[in-house]
Amino acid sequence: IQGTADQIVPPSQSVELVRRLTAAQDQVKLVMVQGASHGLAPAGSAEITPDLATVGSEVASFFFTQLGQPGR
Repeated sequence: IQGTADQIVPPSQSVELVRRLTAAQDQVKLVMVQGASHGLAPAGSAEITPDLATVGSEVASFFFTQLGQPGR
């Protein structure tokens, strides 16, 4: 998860990490959050996209896919 307006951790750093993990054949998914700064706070007056609820669903879906559903 990376905010496109993050000035602490540049988005290019996340892209590079994904590239290296993919090259190592690790499972990875990068969600770029438009208009979000570090910590996914809105960088301006516009809403972030995708919203935090969607980001949370994406994270849960990734873990469920990789680790399986809880209790199964």
